Amino acid sequence: MIKIKKLKEFIPLSIKNVIKYLYNFLLNIFLFLHQIISKYTNENKIKFLTFNIPKVLTNEINGRNDCYGHASILKKYCALKNNYKLKCIIEHGVYFSDFIIEKDFKFELPGIIFMGKNREQALKEKNIKCFPIGPYIAYSNNFLSKNQIKKEKKRLGENLLFIPTHSTRNVKCDYDILKTCNILKNYKKDFDTIRICLYWKDILNNHHLKYQDMGFECVCAGHMFDKFFLPRLKSILSVSSMILTNKLGTHIGYSVHLEKPVVMYREKEFQYAYSNSEVMKDSLLRIEKNNDINELFINAFSSYNDKITEEQYSLVNQYWGLTEIKNPNELKEIFYECELLYNNINKT
Repeated sequence: MIKIKKLKEFIPLSIKNVIKYLYNFLLNIFLFLHQIISKYTNENKIKFLTFNIPKVLTNEINGRNDCYGHASILKKYCALKNNYKLKCIIEHGVYFSDFIIEKDFKFELPGIIFMGKNREQALKEKNIKCFPIGPYIAYSNNFLSKNQIKKEKKRLGENLLFIPTHSTRNVKCDYDILKTCNILKNYKKDFDTIRICLYWKDILNNHHLKYQDMGFECVCAGHMFDKFFLPRLKSILSVSSMILTNKLGTHIGYSVHLEKPVVMYREKEFQYAYSNSEVMKDSLLRIEKNNDINELFINAFSSYNDKITEEQYSLVNQYWGLTEIKNPNELKEIFYECELLYNNINKT
C-alpha cells in the first residue's frame, strides 16, 4: 500500500515535469526560429516584429542582459563567443536618477555595465564594481548594409523621424495621436518624408493604425527580446535627417551619438494604465525623479539646430557617457575582470 501511495504521488509530478520539459523545448525551438527569421526582417515589417515573444533566448546568467540584444552585441564587438556567460550585469537602459532595478541584482554578479557616469554613485551603494561604457548602440552593427542604407536614404530624401513616448510590458501609455499628427504636418514643408518609429508594445496597442490613416510610414526596431533590435534601431536612425520626440528616452542619446539633430517638444497629455499597484508605484516614482531632468532636456533640445550644440553634447554625455566608449580590448578586459571577481567570490 505504501508503494502504491508513493507511486500515485510520483505520477502527477512526472507528468508535470514532462509537460514543462516539452513546453520549454518547443518554446526554445520557436524562439530559435524566430531569431533566424528576425535576422532577415527589416523595420517595415512591423506586424512580424511585434509578435509578443514570451522570453529572451539567451544563456546569460542574468537573462535581462540580452534584452535588445545587448549582451550578444557586446560579446560580438570584442570577439567573445556568444555562448560565453558574462559575469556582470548590463543595465537595461539609461537612467536619470538614483532609481534601481532590484531584479538586476538577484544573481549576485560582481560587476555592472552602464552608460554614463551619473549612475556610478547610486550603483556603488550596491557594493558592486562599476563600468561605464557609453551608449550601447556604439557597439552595434547596422542592420542594413552600406549599400542598403544608401538606397534607403535616396528613397526617403530629407527624412524626419518621430519617436514618441512608448508603453512597456506593464504600463500602457496613451497620448493624443491626432494632435501629434497635426504637429508633424507642420514639418512637411521642410522634409521629403516623415516616418514614425513605434515601440513593439504600442503597435500591439494599434497606435500605428492612426498614424497610417494620416499617411505616415511606420517602422519598428523589434521586440525587446529580439537580438536584432539595436542593429535595426541603428539603421532607422542612420537613414534619418532629424529626430523629433515628445519624451525623454534612450533614443535621444543614441541619436546624438550618431550625430543626428534632435528636437524635443513638451507633451502634457500622457495617460498611463498600470498592470498592478506595484508597477504603478515604481513608475510614478521614476517619473517624479525625472521631472527636473526632463525640463533640462526640453530646454536644451526645444529648437532645431542643424548640428548638435556644445550644450546638448555636454548634457547627453552626463547620462549616456559619449566619452566612455571602449575599444574591443578595453571591453574584453572589463569582462575578464568580472570573470576573476566572480571566480574569487565562488571559491570562498
